Amino acid sequence: MKFLKKQLLLLYLIANATAEYVSLMFASKYLFYAVLALSIPIIISKNVFAKNIRVQCPQMYFMMAIYLIAQFVLQADLINNQTLTYTIGKVVTFCIMMFCISHNFEYYFKQTIRPLSYIILGLLLVGWFINKGEIGGDDYITFGFANRNAACTLGSIGFAGFLFTSKKYSFKEYLFMAFLLLTILIGGSRNALAMCLLFIIVRYGLSGKLVFASLACIFFIVYVLPEFGLEAVALDRLEGTLSGTVSLDREDQREAAKWMIMQRPWTGWGYNHENIGYALALTEYGAHNGYLTTMKNLGVPLGIMLLVTILWTSLKNLRLYKLHNMEINYHLAVIVSILLAANFEDFLVGVNQITTNIFFLSFVVLNIYRYRLSNIGKSN
Repeated sequence: MKFLKKQLLLLYLIANATAEYVSLMFASKYLFYAVLALSIPIIISKNVFAKNIRVQCPQMYFMMAIYLIAQFVLQADLINNQTLTYTIGKVVTFCIMMFCISHNFEYYFKQTIRPLSYIILGLLLVGWFINKGEIGGDDYITFGFANRNAACTLGSIGFAGFLFTSKKYSFKEYLFMAFLLLTILIGGSRNALAMCLLFIIVRYGLSGKLVFASLACIFFIVYVLPEFGLEAVALDRLEGTLSGTVSLDREDQREAAKWMIMQRPWTGWGYNHENIGYALALTEYGAHNGYLTTMKNLGVPLGIMLLVTILWTSLKNLRLYKLHNMEINYHLAVIVSILLAANFEDFLVGVNQITTNIFFLSFVVLNIYRYRLSNIGKSN
């Protein structure tokens, strides 16, 4: 039990990180279900629901209730193996987080940040040489992952891990961060590049030095990298998006999601329901928007309740920024960047999805920190 208390969540995150990694997909699935199975003794022991744990982050239990009500009350007509697995997986994930983080707070607050970054670095480094191309034959570089967005988003999380865990960087750390940033630039994910820019701003604040360094970096990317045959696709696409010359490529998906929401606004469609009717005529794909997908899955009332809980709590946690603690700022930067990125990807929704679960890890860590900080003040 002692091992599970400390390492179960880390094992779960490793399973998430490799879920879309082509060479390890087969093993990731078994690790994912193994972690869920190992969590059963924890959940049935009722420790997860003890008052001293619940009071530290009650929002997680409120969100568990939302998922259970949606599945078993509002969507009883849609229950199948897939929706049951999703609902149980989501609730169990939240339970694992609450149990492991509350019992090993410092471990998940500080000590796992750098190891996760090394794991991400290793996956991407190997991915430069193995299974480098996109599944399906598209001409994208994905660095071992099933798609470039998964690779680049994970790269941005790894970049943040190195950025926020040293006050003075070694040559090796600069090299690691440069490698991760180069991977994102070549991979072409606008979302991941924007996340990295936000990480840098949170880490250093806006200053003349930062502006000068950024201009020097842009000059290097635009004029030097092409001389080595490396194109900064992500920067080009981000600049094109801001100028309006490159579209978001999500209009049909969003319109389809809105139409689906309006067909069942009160109850929602459950997890991963296929588009039908007009929505299917527009696209067979999901919304690529975590907010729309949440309301499509849960219905408008429960979807809004869940999103407001996440957003309002995150806003309250932003007050911790004034403490000028690097670990706190790392978790704040992760939360803010993923909330913004969720406008363009289905973050906040998945179960075996590393970006979503990194978000909720930081969400729980900050809530517990804020709770303990306020209670220390009261006791004094």
